[in-house]
Amino acid sequence: MLIDKEPSLVQDIEESLHNEGLGSNLFYLREDGKHYGLFKRYVVDTPGYFIHTDSTSEGTTVYLNDNEIGVLDKAKEAQEFGPFLAGSYKVKGMKKSAAGSTEDEVVLELAGTKIEKEITLNTGNSEEETEKEEVKEKTVVKEVIREVAPKSSQASYSYYLIPHSDYAYLTYDDLSGLSKSELRLARNEIYARHGYIFNSKDLQNYFSSQSWYSPNPGYGGSLSSVEKHNVDFIKSFE
Repeated sequence: MLIDKEPSLVQDIEESLHNEGLGSNLFYLREDGKHYGLFKRYVVDTPGYFIHTDSTSEGTTVYLNDNEIGVLDKAKEAQEFGPFLAGSYKVKGMKKSAAGSTEDEVVLELAGTKIEKEITLNTGNSEEETEKEEVKEKTVVKEVIREVAPKSSQASYSYYLIPHSDYAYLTYDDLSGLSKSELRLARNEIYARHGYIFNSKDLQNYFSSQSWYSPNPGYGGSLSSVEKHNVDFIKSFE
């Protein structure tokens, strides 16, 4: 787990939670229902960042801050890596061949909210150097929540397409950049928080893969006024 690998994050989380300046803290605490129906359950929210990477040649090994994170088997075929916390990252691509190795390196600044970066690593041979493409960057909506159980030595991580759809009215900015299939998941995510059991196999498989999802056969589909508004709002964009 991330905290096991980076114990210093615990201090960062504590410092961020003590900072009450709206919009200035990297981590923030919010109530998220009840545990066993008795005790209040809290989650620590933090933005997540994804990097979409492709290369100009096949068999390119990708490194993040000198740590290998994957291999791009085919040229021009993007692969997603993440989520990552905010910060400065060095992304390097390396292609080894009988003639030697070719490298390309890009420095990314991941900051703010709802950001996804797209880059192309030029790892072609010397004859292809003149065809090097410009690094592309595109901002879209994508937000991630990490859950940390309070007063516990164990931390669990879960992901929501729209973390606040159960308690805040959504706006156009919340949905901008989401595909039709992602909008469908975001709408049903509101029901899934209550443990709704889906008839659709793909929806049930998706939510069953989320650690926060707990099937509740007794849930009949009732929603709060905020949740009803958000379901209709999302549906109008599908």
